[in-house]
Amino acid sequence: MFDRQQLIKNFKEAKDKIAFAKIFDKFDFCVKTHEITFTDFMDPNKIDIFRENFAFIQNGDVEMSVYGGFSESERSMIAFYPSYAGVEFSDFPIEAIKISYNSNFSHQLDHREVLGAIISLGLDRGKLGDILLNHDNAIAFCHRDIGGYITTNLDKISRTKVSTEMADRESIYFLEKPKVEVRGTVSSLRLDAVLSHAFNLSRGKTQQLISAEKAFINWLTVSDTAKILKEGDIITLRGYGRIELTEILGKTKKDRIGILFYKF
Repeated sequence: MFDRQQLIKNFKEAKDKIAFAKIFDKFDFCVKTHEITFTDFMDPNKIDIFRENFAFIQNGDVEMSVYGGFSESERSMIAFYPSYAGVEFSDFPIEAIKISYNSNFSHQLDHREVLGAIISLGLDRGKLGDILLNHDNAIAFCHRDIGGYITTNLDKISRTKVSTEMADRESIYFLEKPKVEVRGTVSSLRLDAVLSHAFNLSRGKTQQLISAEKAFINWLTVSDTAKILKEGDIITLRGYGRIELTEILGKTKKDRIGILFYKF
């Protein structure tokens, strides 16, 4: 029998426990009403934890699907639906908003600025998905309920005037995030060593950033500079970028470790 409280213990912070309780409520509502339900947007770690435990609560009548607005989205919604009904990506209550500005009169807006401006409208982070940046515009994915509110009220980000419009998700051309395959060698698989190599930073600088909680492994904050990485880990260094450690190639003649990673 499913133990809801036991599963909630997978989350350490109170806000995460609340978030998971809401996920279960959506699942339970689908079970009882046989209607499709959708969660808020969540980071991949929370989704993975729920997915791993879904078999324990699944009763055979309800399925789940995950989508965030495009094929490589990170923040996504979970849909619960009756097995006989099915769900399409177009069923998800997600809209894409194009935010444009004149780059000749402004610096290129970053993720923090765009997110901060949208949140400052009084909106819940859970209603917002990924934010993708281009040189003179951004695409913000959001819950359908707040799309119109954002386009009506968002007219400035920092000191930059912006214009907004609903974007056709199927026609957004830069959604597939570019990534470059990189081979290299490191002295060890410690977090600080790999990030130093990936972003061409000194070991000391990297350690400072990690200690300041600027590093994330699989979307979880990490402050241990000596954390050992493994194949498949996705590592983010805020302000510098993200890598995916795809393969550990073994020792070289100089006793270093060869690695293969994708740099986003």
